[in-house]
Amino acid sequence: MSFNSSLLLELRLIQFKQELINKGITLDGELKPVYLHNISADNELGDLNLSSKLNTSWDFMMYLKDLGYKACDAWIAENFEHIGKKNTLKLV
Repeated sequence: MSFNSSLLLELRLIQFKQELINKGITLDGELKPVYLHNISADNELGDLNLSSKLNTSWDFMMYLKDLGYKACDAWIAENFEHIGKKNTLKLV
């Protein structure tokens, strides 16, 4: 619970900073844009049951690692040109 609230606070601060930059307020160049991205395998992970959270078997860990690599490859293929240029994660 506390991790989630810390993350949400951090995302709100990033969004506020972005709004200032969009209005031309950069504090003499001190404020720089931050671009956020989200790489996920939510569709595949959504199919797992609750007990998977306790599964620490090597095979399952390798399965998760492979899912992560596949999700990353798919994300890069779709979004590579946006890295360092624009958000691919919507904050609102």
